[in-house]
Amino acid sequence: MTQTTTTIRSGLPVASDADIFLNHAAPFNCYRGAMPTPPVHDLVFDETTLPSDIGNSFLEPGDESLRMLGSTGPHSSAQLQASRLNADFAPQTEIVTFYDAAIEQTFPTGVVVSDDLVFTGSIFRVRGGDLSLGANPYRPRLKVLSSDLQNVLYDEAVGDGSLGASHIHPTIAISDDRLYFARSQQAGTAFQTTPQVVLEVYALLR
Repeated sequence: MTQTTTTIRSGLPVASDADIFLNHAAPFNCYRGAMPTPPVHDLVFDETTLPSDIGNSFLEPGDESLRMLGSTGPHSSAQLQASRLNADFAPQTEIVTFYDAAIEQTFPTGVVVSDDLVFTGSIFRVRGGDLSLGANPYRPRLKVLSSDLQNVLYDEAVGDGSLGASHIHPTIAISDDRLYFARSQQAGTAFQTTPQVVLEVYALLR
């Protein structure tokens, strides 16, 4: 497998390739439950069952359920949705929707469950604007939800207002009393989609 990394040199993007060799000697599985046979599930995506087929996250909110958090975007009507899954990964009819009339929200790729809280990193921009990422870039956003996803406890933009690069790909991690929010913002070059990785650190007061 070949990994391509883009870096900025003298204000210009430079791509470099690296070969990655996968070790198959020791099997790895991050799923804690029993694996079905075969371990493959086809999920049907639509706005009444599961959200988009890109930029989704799975989370276990602590009630022994599994939810899929995604969005109905990216487009001008985008909103975040959380769908409950059955044991066979089929979606149930229970759907939690986070809609804001002023902004479109999508790409919740950063999700962490900590104690009785769910931290979600997503992206947003003014609703009804240009669909182009260059003309109407996204910005990062942090939501803090109750474990049942019914209550929004915090919902604010992240950072100093700098515009994001492409879909920003927010990533969240928690270590001790710190929450780390990583994202890509525009690097300030002539190429608007050239990314510069930025890390925001939040102090968590329990």
